[in-house]
Amino acid sequence: MIPQIGPGESTSMIFSLDSTSSTSRYFSYASMIIPSNDAFIANGNPTFFPVFDMMGGFLGGSFIVSGGMVLDAGTEVNDEVPMNTAFFGQMMANTGITENV
Repeated sequence: MIPQIGPGESTSMIFSLDSTSSTSRYFSYASMIIPSNDAFIANGNPTFFPVFDMMGGFLGGSFIVSGGMVLDAGTEVNDEVPMNTAFFGQMMANTGITENV
């Protein structure tokens, strides 16, 4: 688990992968945007970021996630009221007004 990443900050991680395993062939990600009610980033296509080619050769690479890629889960109204917003004062999940039910 990666700790909070503030505006303008970056992070990196090291992974141990098996080039012969089909479960290690692609990289997928998902993360909550904080502070928010239900904003997140994730790649919608699980095969978009290949890590190994068909022969097991490492492809490497990197990617940047920008603000335009932030998604809204639609579970709570985006009011950003501190008591409804993670890391602003929300004490428990689902304290905001329910949306799209």
